[in-house]
Amino acid sequence: MAAGSLLVAAVVYAVLTQVHATSPLWLVLLGASMYAGGAVAAMTIGSELIMGAVPPERAGAAAAVVETSSEFGGALGMAVLGSIGVAVYRSDLAASAPAHLPAPAVGAARSTLGGALSAASHLPAGLNGELTAAARAAFSHGLDTAALGAAIAMVVAAVFCARFFRGVRVVSAAGHEGATPATLHEPARP
Repeated sequence: MAAGSLLVAAVVYAVLTQVHATSPLWLVLLGASMYAGGAVAAMTIGSELIMGAVPPERAGAAAAVVETSSEFGGALGMAVLGSIGVAVYRSDLAASAPAHLPAPAVGAARSTLGGALSAASHLPAGLNGELTAAARAAFSHGLDTAALGAAIAMVVAAVFCARFFRGVRVVSAAGHEGATPATLHEPARP
């Protein structure tokens, strides 16, 4: 289930690599909700496995570790993929922006898409359109590249889950006298 959920997220990320400057916003929003659904389903399964495997007296510590790792993983993923997207944006914009832009407009345009659109609004009509088109194309390419990186990461995570967690189940010994708390049991490997 976890591997399948991660593959759903990977497929949606792969679809998002086809977003262009003229793509409708609803496509990006729909894709974001679908990849989030796949990733959250996998995280829920992982959380259930962890919480079901710890003794009740350690449930608080286990929940803290699960939540902390979830937050850290999300922040790290956004930082890495965001850095890739920004690097591509800046590189593309440097190569495709009009050569005769004023220095303040170049600085603002290189910082963010919003900065580029704001700088373009203060330029003459011809430069305005060139900078706006270049910035939107560069941003779309950065988004596409970050989505490709995320798709690859999801496929790797899905393969990892399928390889190492196939057949793992939580066995609860509740209701048996003298039983120990729930433990994870792996199937015998050939």
